[in-house]
Amino acid sequence: MGDLKDVFSLQLFFAFVVPGIIATYVRAQFLTGRIPSAKDNIFEIVVLSTIYYSVFIVLIHPLIDTIHYRLYRDAAWIALTIVGPAVFGIALGVAAQRHYFARIAARFDLSLVHVVPTAWDWCFSNLNKRLLRHGNPDRRTNGRGLLRHEFFFIV
Repeated sequence: MGDLKDVFSLQLFFAFVVPGIIATYVRAQFLTGRIPSAKDNIFEIVVLSTIYYSVFIVLIHPLIDTIHYRLYRDAAWIALTIVGPAVFGIALGVAAQRHYFARIAARFDLSLVHVVPTAWDWCFSNLNKRLLRHGNPDRRTNGRGLLRHEFFFIV
């Protein structure tokens, strides 16, 4: 009986944790910062999996029920568990990068907490990879080969 419980626990893990981990990982590829650890954000991962299933199971489940071959049905469930969350993560990442949720919230006079922890992280994540270097015009150095008054401006 202990083996059945372990198999059931493994099924629950794959059903409610793996889609959230995949969606979180793919979403993080579109945002600046480190990828949050699954151990620290288990609640967020389970909620993300639940939202994913509540949106996509309504659309996909009727299609899966019409498949009569077991191999195709299993492949469809694997796609629902692995490929679907990746697409969901891409959609969430693009929406976060383009600030779609903030725009929708602004229409209802709501403010969202920004996902970037500090202003410097946001500033340097939105650079167009162009920095203009402006140094001291007389080119005197401070003994380390650096200009004494060296400034960097974001263009």
